[in-house]
Amino acid sequence: MSGESKEKSVIPAEDMEQRLSYWIEELHKRAPDSIGDLLRFRVGSCSPEAGEYCFHVYTDQWMKNAFGSLHGGIISTIMDQGMGMLATCLMDGKAITPTVQMNIVYHRPILPGDGVLLKVYVESITRTLIYMRAEAMNEAQPDKLCVTASGVFFVKML
Repeated sequence: MSGESKEKSVIPAEDMEQRLSYWIEELHKRAPDSIGDLLRFRVGSCSPEAGEYCFHVYTDQWMKNAFGSLHGGIISTIMDQGMGMLATCLMDGKAITPTVQMNIVYHRPILPGDGVLLKVYVESITRTLIYMRAEAMNEAQPDKLCVTASGVFFVKML
């Protein structure tokens, strides 16, 4: 990764959980019935000291592919939405944080109707970029990794 990491004070877990919950509500207000809204993200536990943030995500039958598993585009949307919301919250909503790169590896299928546990990890933050990685698992089998992703998000201060 290029650039030097910013020295940032760690945001307390409770504050970050509130920020994330706020942005999930904002998404619903700004873009009701959009794909991000229909995923019904919920904030899970956050450990800013460890750089780990968890979400719970809803899936439904309309999200399946022709073979009955969750469509890869929906899965990539889950990964992008989670990392993107976190990027915005890391900047306290004072920046636009579009995705500039994302790589995904599919390990196991996720089925429509399964709850998804999404864990997002902050790798580094520079003046203009945030590097993250994410893991998705079926909530009923959190020990079995289904999808991994890495993402780079641009920071444009407002």
